[in-house]
Amino acid sequence: MEIPHPQTKQSFSSTNQSGKLPYYDDLSSKTSDVYPRIKGVSDAIILQKAGNRIGGEIKLNIDNGTFENACALRMSYILQQNGYRISPTDGYAPKGADGLRYLVRVLQIAEFIIKKFGPPTQTLTYLKDGREIRGKTGLLIFYVERWRNAKGHVTLWDGKDCYDHCYFQNNLDDDDSGAKVVKILFWELKRRKR
Repeated sequence: MEIPHPQTKQSFSSTNQSGKLPYYDDLSSKTSDVYPRIKGVSDAIILQKAGNRIGGEIKLNIDNGTFENACALRMSYILQQNGYRISPTDGYAPKGADGLRYLVRVLQIAEFIIKKFGPPTQTLTYLKDGREIRGKTGLLIFYVERWRNAKGHVTLWDGKDCYDHCYFQNNLDDDDSGAKVVKILFWELKRRKR
């Protein structure tokens, strides 16, 4: 997987809008299946919602405490529901109750997204609050150093906020002392014409 060096702020042309990319609306329509739409819900409940929806080996691993994060699972679900199939060769991908495979690690879902969608529209090394991408819709991958149990976060961006949680530099969890965003990949996804 070739990703631009974290010290580089680099933009790519919009040539990756050539039909390889899904519409933002198609992906975002599946978020509520795996993420509660209630503010202030605990991480455990968020994880449980994804496990209950996906089922199978995923739910078993959530129930026994093996999986502590669900962002890669949720994005796997969202992508699968839009026809992007994950195979065992894409990384550690246990099966859900539907027989489909789900990636559980951010670095693996990042590789999968790059393979399917091509290079990101923008690669940023610092994004204080989303201002640089405000008004655009798309998919974000945050690469984070020094988190206890994850290497980053993958989410959808609606033009002003993430559907779950954004980890811009000024928005890292307090309990992760020393954690730092080192790179953010952004794929601009167009909305369907209405």
